[in-house]
Amino acid sequence: MAPVSTAQVEPVYQEEAPRNRRAGDTAASKAAPVLLDRYEIYLDEPLPAYESLVAGCYAASDTKGARESLMALIARHRLPPRADILSSLRSIDCPALIRPYRWAAVDWPGGSERRFAILCGQPGGPRLMPSLSEPIAPMSDDALTQGVIKSLVSALGELSARGITHRAIRPDNIFFKDAALRDVVLGDAAIAPAGSTNPALFETIENGMAHPLGRGPGIIADDLYALGATLLVLSLGINPLADLSEHDVIAAKIDKGSYGALVGTHRISQTLREPIRGLLADDPKERWTLQDLALWLDGRRLSPIQPSIPPQAGRGYPFAGGQYFSCRGLAHAMARQWESVGPALNGHDLEAWISRSVGDANTAEAVAAVLARGAGEGGGAHSGDGLAAARLCAALDPKGPLRFKMLSTMFEGIGPALCGLMSEPNGAQPFAQLIMSDLPLYWIDKRYGGGPDARAFVKIHDRMRGFMKNQAPGFGAERCVYELNPGLPCLSPVIESRYVADAEGLLPALEEVAGDKNRPSFPIDRHIAAFIATRFRQGTEDHLRELADRGDAAKAALGALRALAVMQWRLGPPQLPQLTAWCGRLVEAVIDGYHGTALRKNLQGQIARAIRKGSLVELLNLVDDKAVRDGDLRAYQQAVSAYAAAEAEIGSFSKKEGAIERMAEHLANRIALTVSGAVVLGTVAVLMLIRHF
Repeated sequence: MAPVSTAQVEPVYQEEAPRNRRAGDTAASKAAPVLLDRYEIYLDEPLPAYESLVAGCYAASDTKGARESLMALIARHRLPPRADILSSLRSIDCPALIRPYRWAAVDWPGGSERRFAILCGQPGGPRLMPSLSEPIAPMSDDALTQGVIKSLVSALGELSARGITHRAIRPDNIFFKDAALRDVVLGDAAIAPAGSTNPALFETIENGMAHPLGRGPGIIADDLYALGATLLVLSLGINPLADLSEHDVIAAKIDKGSYGALVGTHRISQTLREPIRGLLADDPKERWTLQDLALWLDGRRLSPIQPSIPPQAGRGYPFAGGQYFSCRGLAHAMARQWESVGPALNGHDLEAWISRSVGDANTAEAVAAVLARGAGEGGGAHSGDGLAAARLCAALDPKGPLRFKMLSTMFEGIGPALCGLMSEPNGAQPFAQLIMSDLPLYWIDKRYGGGPDARAFVKIHDRMRGFMKNQAPGFGAERCVYELNPGLPCLSPVIESRYVADAEGLLPALEEVAGDKNRPSFPIDRHIAAFIATRFRQGTEDHLRELADRGDAAKAALGALRALAVMQWRLGPPQLPQLTAWCGRLVEAVIDGYHGTALRKNLQGQIARAIRKGSLVELLNLVDDKAVRDGDLRAYQQAVSAYAAAEAEIGSFSKKEGAIERMAEHLANRIALTVSGAVVLGTVAVLMLIRHF
């Protein structure tokens, strides 16, 4: 997943937008509104002035008669929203922030799909800049100072007080509050992962090098940097780097510093030069804070910050057809072309270049250690597995993102980045290789050293590694993606279109799927198993492990039924007739495992009744009753014993019968011998008498 331009996070849905509602339409021809609790969303009334790259926008209203104009932002693709900040945003009563009132998945026209929606207040005026590619009239110093800076300092102060960041500050996501076109309001911050919708122009160098999905929530200093870039663009009326690709924007910042790269030859007013320079400082320790901005608004002039120009090497280091004059610039290039790292080192002494030309002994030592370790493992940075090249990037630029092959992410953003990988064929493989290696630990040590952040990230890494080691259903990469993205809906192809974001929504979604004639053969796949294990967490993991043995149909069916029945028992709904019928077919393999013919027939009748009731719990109790199972086993064992005894008795009878026959034969032989002897003696006696007479 290479760093991409904003164009690469364009909406993936290309279907036609719902039809506009025309003034001449009758009430009967209007589309029925989508309900979201007390609110109505009108999908036939789009508001294109307020839509974004990742979300459409539609008119909405409050059925209880709230006077505020409302709108609904509806996500176009399955990116994890920032669900963890929505409650905090709702609690903020700040005129410079759009306030969300309700959020949930809503039905999309067609009846087979649901999408995530945020219902919020509607800005009263247009965007400050309709598009970053369309020039506008430069805003005056007074308009920027009193309208933009003053409003956004208030908004960022409210966010900072609650420990959250906005991460979507840019001219096309700021709106005028009303027709007076003076005060402004910040647009949405929660419909997509933090920082994912910002072009690299509005991101710090470190965040800009990360994939848009992997930038993470960051800190308030990241929002202040974006504010500085926003002020510059609005004061000029143009995007000063519109002709550069995202990669070239980052490269220019690395070479010239953010202020030098963005300002270039443009002239900035004396009034705004000081805050823009302070906000665009690449060193967070030098960057202006909210307090600095507040003091500046009050008229206090701070000590000017001179734009820092990154140190450049006396001579360039050749790599992949280019010459690089800084360690960070070289690391950025190597991360993009990691397969070329090994050949590029042949004949060039990287350590000597860093020591002599760059003059950074610490980095030279770190690079030497990476190369020595790689040589000891057989191949060094020449290895094709990408790990040595990734360690080299971390050694060259320890403040940059975690880079491995085509994955580039901040550790805080690894969850959304994994979500993006999961949508690609074999996309989870780089994540698996990364987590199973020690690269994240090496990167954490280089970037953070010790401290609470490092310990927290190591703990997350170890947990994900434990999940990756276990490839049973409910674990693996699927488990990681749900653990790392609390707001992510289930990505299983079985129910993905239904946007199931919590455990309560799973069984109703499966009930709908169960009614489809093209339903899959089994109700739980790896995604659903991991989703249950993450979102439910009430004694289902052991049952899910039983799904691993799909060769044992009875065991797998019983494991699935146990997990689903526990969920119905805990969460409802009380009736799931189609899902129960689906599971009823699967447990036929369990019924076939019983020995008693009468018992099997009786259970089949009771299963039919459980299906009519729609009770997975009753179905489970029927086929998984230990007393019944033990009784059937005892009866079977008794039958086996009785059969064996009968066989033995029959065998003994056979043996006795043979002995009697032998005795009779022996006796008959003796009788015959005796009779024949008597006959012979009688005959001899008769003959002797005859002779005598």
